[in-house]
Amino acid sequence: RFPNSILAASSMCLMLDDDFSWETTGQSWEKVHECVQWMRPFYLAIRRGDIPSKLQRIDRVDKDQRHAVQTHFNLFKLLDDVKAARKASSGVAKPLTPPSSAEKQAPV
Repeated sequence: RFPNSILAASSMCLMLDDDFSWETTGQSWEKVHECVQWMRPFYLAIRRGDIPSKLQRIDRVDKDQRHAVQTHFNLFKLLDDVKAARKASSGVAKPLTPPSSAEKQAPV
């Protein structure tokens, strides 16, 4: 749906700083705002989720093999959170528009 460069700039915008994102990627808000809006519920769900910021150290695994340790998270709960956030914001993001000329009432 979005090119990798837009995904990267949008991720940086959400995780770091807007100005840093623009300086680093060469993108602008006009180019990434749609992707940021699409990505924001995922970012918020992950941020609120039960994903630890640091993985636990497993001493019984050799240092040379620690890269092979797999971790698992409850991704279904994260997706449910995203779905709920999108549902909650679905009516808010729509721009207000005036009624068509045929629907306007004549001044009294």
